Amino acid sequence: MSPANYNTRQGKCISDILKSDPSRHFTVEELGLRIAALGLSVGQTTIYRRLEKLVNQGEVIKYELPGGGGARFQYAGGGGGGAAEHYHLVCTRCNAVEHLECGHADELTEHLKKAHDFIIDKRKTVFFGHCSRCKAESR
Repeated sequence: MSPANYNTRQGKCISDILKSDPSRHFTVEELGLRIAALGLSVGQTTIYRRLEKLVNQGEVIKYELPGGGGARFQYAGGGGGGAAEHYHLVCTRCNAVEHLECGHADELTEHLKKAHDFIIDKRKTVFFGHCSRCKAESR
């Protein structure tokens, strides 16, 4: 197999994994494990390069986690729970990422649009705080 085919196969595999679970936020490590389970060998550098290409093309959304927690990646295209449809909640303690589909958040979006002439991009809007599990553990 030539190097060009090798890279194309791995790149397609990364895209396919993201598309197969559009509501999930993957780490590079999780993608590597999924690829290995399919019997393919790919380094983290290759995964990072492919993800950056997909982010630049608008097919994938990258969420930087606070405190050096790395990044998570989510498929942005198509329907079925893709990133374009909701906001995200990120726990600053455990780095959990949750979807926020809430009418009150949509009310805030509408208020900012009408009162401040500002349009929110839901795909890139992240609220940081503590998840219920971490909040309970700190009590």
